[in-house]
Amino acid sequence: MADLHLVIQKANASDLVMPSKLTTILAVGGLSLITANQGSGLHTLVKKYDMGVLVDAENPQALTEGVRSALQNDHSLIRQNARAYAEEHLSIRRVMARYEETVVNC
Repeated sequence: MADLHLVIQKANASDLVMPSKLTTILAVGGLSLITANQGSGLHTLVKKYDMGVLVDAENPQALTEGVRSALQNDHSLIRQNARAYAEEHLSIRRVMARYEETVVNC
């Protein structure tokens, strides 16, 4: 496990899907620094669950400041939130249970 995981997204890609590497980072309770612009789906999701450090996409200065801040500050709550999100929303057991509920209720 790394001290900090970088999830670098292009500005126009942060609304497409959740990056696959982010799901693994969340599952291990890792600290991720994510480049996503405000208003994008990825930014909204990460902010809602407070599960990563967000900086503007394609902004080298923001990335540098974000790395520095992430490594200098205590982000244990973000790590806990990341793991909790993965357990609740990404675990196969929970996903399949919600799928079964949906199929039965149709």
